[in-house]
Amino acid sequence: AEGAPHVESNDARPDASCPGVAGVRLLARALTQGVMRQLSVIFPELLCRQGRYLKLRQRAAAALAARGSPALDGRTSGSKAAGTSGLAEAAWLLARDPSPPEGAWESFEEKAFRGCANLRGDEIARLLHAFTVARRNPWRLMKKLSDEIPDKLPQMDAAMLCVCLHAYAQLRSRRGRLFAVVTRRALALEKEAQLQPEHLASLLFSHVKVLLSDRALTKVSQRRLLDEANQISTDDLATMLQALATFREADPSMAEACARVAIERVSRSPLPALCDILVALERLGEPSGALRRGLAVRCS
Repeated sequence: AEGAPHVESNDARPDASCPGVAGVRLLARALTQGVMRQLSVIFPELLCRQGRYLKLRQRAAAALAARGSPALDGRTSGSKAAGTSGLAEAAWLLARDPSPPEGAWESFEEKAFRGCANLRGDEIARLLHAFTVARRNPWRLMKKLSDEIPDKLPQMDAAMLCVCLHAYAQLRSRRGRLFAVVTRRALALEKEAQLQPEHLASLLFSHVKVLLSDRALTKVSQRRLLDEANQISTDDLATMLQALATFREADPSMAEACARVAIERVSRSPLPALCDILVALERLGEPSGALRRGLAVRCS
């Protein structure tokens, strides 16, 4: 039920995406008739079953959240970014090591637990991003960091805020207060034109992962989709619509704007993302017959 950007590069070639003529005919029939349940049965690899779906979105969420923030990938930008503790740099050295020494992570996490109160906001974001990349789950340290983050929010940009929530969402850590204060800060940046669609997609995805809805985030996302749908990538459209559908946040005008954009891109955008938009619109109670027909024609 959770939306995800799709990163396949060869979806523009129908013969590569569609396994055979019989399958194409079945898909076309299912799309034309609007039988949404049949889609995952006919083309599971096209529509991305849940496990692969989430893995793709997990990678994309961190990448999208980190876009435009060099500090998040271990690079520093002056003495302030580097800080004095060196914990973020040490975390990245471990995260980039394919075979870290036995006990290295445990030793580092204990040191970080003792020193995390001295970390700046940007360092906390880099530390969490390193844990996400390395697939680490230091729950005791993460709990302590969640108490530090609210006071460090002014030191974080939109990408860093997204990385923080993404890290906790990956652990299914349902910290309502943390999600609320980080989201409020992110929406304040939206008023300053610093919150981009990819950031909204990441924030929505993180909320879906822990099943925490946020009315203000929903309203801003719906408004941006209505006003800027033609400027938002198809992957981000799919993610945002899937999230809104999960929370049953329907808006007919928004759905119509997104459907119109998807129809315009039906011949060139990734098929999985287009199919996810189709399913999301159905779940929102705003099915698009034109999009169904366009997908059927593309796969025929």
